[in-house]
Amino acid sequence: SSTAVANEAHSIAVANEASSTAVANKHSSTAVANEAYSTAVANKHSSTAVANEAHSIAVANEASSTAVANEASSIAVANNKNSIALLSNSKNSKVKAKIGSCIIIVERDDNDNIISVFSTIVDGKKIKEDIWYTLKNKKLIKINENRKSVGDAE
Repeated sequence: SSTAVANEAHSIAVANEASSTAVANKHSSTAVANEAYSTAVANKHSSTAVANEAHSIAVANEASSTAVANEASSIAVANNKNSIALLSNSKNSKVKAKIGSCIIIVERDDNDNIISVFSTIVDGKKIKEDIWYTLKNKKLIKINENRKSVGDAE
């Protein structure tokens, strides 16, 4: 377990061990968590959080920031408007965002081939704020806290 923190603008924090945390605390910074069960958090405007292994979490907490979760069984969260939450593998993963933010979900088959992509802006009507979503069988699905499907989003 390790922790990496970027406290200056335009800085990078990288946590390379399992169960690690990387945090970007200043404007235009990047936090990258490279091992399983890790967390990457971007806390300031125009920052990026990237979680690169399974069972990891990427969180963007300020406007115009990006959270990217790159493996199965992961979570991406955009906690402010004009931000992006991206799942590059929807298998057992979930994403949520605030109104005015974008969610992007990539569905892959068992060989990691891309089979479907969904993207939209959270409008609060068709796509709800703070509701977990995933992509399954080329359909957007609402899921509950326990990652159980609760039905088609549309």
